[in-house]
Amino acid sequence: MLNGFHGLRLVIAKLTPQWIELLEMLFGLPLRINFRAYAENLECGESRDSTVLRKTRVGYLRMSSVRIDLDRAIVLGITPHGDNSRIVKVLSRSLGVVALWVPLGSGKKRQLGMWHPGALLEISGLQRKGSEGLLRFKEARRAYLYEQLVTDVKRSSVAFFLSEVVMKTFPDESAHPELLDLLWETLQNLDTVAQTGWVHVRFLGQLISHLGLAPTGHLRNERDGLDLQTGEWQQGVFEDEDHFGPKLARVFVFWTLDSSSLEDPFMLNSEERRKLVLGQVRYLQHHLSGPRTIKSYEVLESVFSS
Repeated sequence: MLNGFHGLRLVIAKLTPQWIELLEMLFGLPLRINFRAYAENLECGESRDSTVLRKTRVGYLRMSSVRIDLDRAIVLGITPHGDNSRIVKVLSRSLGVVALWVPLGSGKKRQLGMWHPGALLEISGLQRKGSEGLLRFKEARRAYLYEQLVTDVKRSSVAFFLSEVVMKTFPDESAHPELLDLLWETLQNLDTVAQTGWVHVRFLGQLISHLGLAPTGHLRNERDGLDLQTGEWQQGVFEDEDHFGPKLARVFVFWTLDSSSLEDPFMLNSEERRKLVLGQVRYLQHHLSGPRTIKSYEVLESVFSS
C-alpha cells in the first residue's frame, strides 16, 4: 500500500501544471487532496547530513530544519484542506515564499478572517523539521489592520493580483527581504491612498529596480524598443507580448525610477495599459522563473473598467 501511494505521488509530481489544475477542479475539494502540494513537495530522500532533499523542476532543494522566533509574513494564497485547516502560501521575510499549515480552530477561537491575500502578519514560533514540507507556527497576529482594503473591491483586487504575481514568480524558499519590505509598504499605501489605479504598476516597476533587473544601456534613437526577454534595447522592434515599442518601452522605464509617482505622466488607453502591466510581469518572470499566467489580472481589469 505504501509503495503504491508513493508511486501515485511520483506520477502526480510529473504532471504538467495544466493537468494539476484539472485534477484540482475535478477532485481537489471533494477528496480533500491537495494535488499541487504533492507535485511541489513530494519525492524526497535523505542526504548524509540528514537534510531532506526535495526534487523540484530545477533540481534538488535542500529542506533544512527551520526554527524562527519571530518573522514578518504576507499571505499570498490559501488552499482548503478539510473543514478546520488551510495550507497557506506566505511571503516570509526570512525564508521567502513558503507553505504554512494553518489550523483554523473552532467556535469563538476560529480565525478564518485573518488569512486572506495581502494580510500583513507577525508569526512567532515558526518551525519545520527537515522531513516536513509544511511549516508550523505557535502564533500569528495581524501586524496591520486594514481600514479600506478588505471592503473596497478595487483595493482588494490589486492586493489579490500582487499576491498572485509574487507567488507565481519567485521560487519557494528563496529569501528576498527587499521584496517583503516593498510589498509590505505597497499594501499599506494601497489601504490609504486616494487613487489606486497605478499602485500595482509602480510596485512592479520598483521591484524590477530593487532586484537590479532594470534595462541598462543608452537609447540610440527615439524609435528603439525593448526586448522583455533580454532587457536590451533594439532598433525597429516589432511589438508582441515579449517586445515593447518605443512608447511602452519608455513608460516601462519610467516606473523603474525612484522618482516615479502614482500620478501617471503618460496617456495610455486601456489596451496599452494592459500590455504594460502584463509586460512588467513577463519581464520579471523571464528573469526569475519563466512565464506563468496570472489569472487574477482579468478580474483586476474588469473591476477598474467598470
